[in-house]
Amino acid sequence: MNLVKQVVIWLEDRKIFSRKRKSNKQRALGMLLYHAGLSYEKTGMFAGASYEAVRELYQKGEELFKALTKKKVRKWIAVDEKEISINGTTIFVWGAVNLDNEKDVRRV
Repeated sequence: MNLVKQVVIWLEDRKIFSRKRKSNKQRALGMLLYHAGLSYEKTGMFAGASYEAVRELYQKGEELFKALTKKKVRKWIAVDEKEISINGTTIFVWGAVNLDNEKDVRRV
């Protein structure tokens, strides 16, 4: 079962949202994309909602992600973002490297 379906089931079981303006699938997608690292604004573009709606969605379902998130302290990481257009569709690609681990780092 994919992750969006699992979050939809979780939302329906707990009856977190009483209004039906957005489907639980849209809500789940918004919550997952924001949790994965997209900004509220970019998440809203994909989920069909405003950035404020995404913020409120995530706050209501935040307890789901607290159990999944285990924070690891890192001193140094390197992050890069690339915007690519393919057939008129813009795609954002991110890459990150843990610089604390010497074997992950290439010396140039």
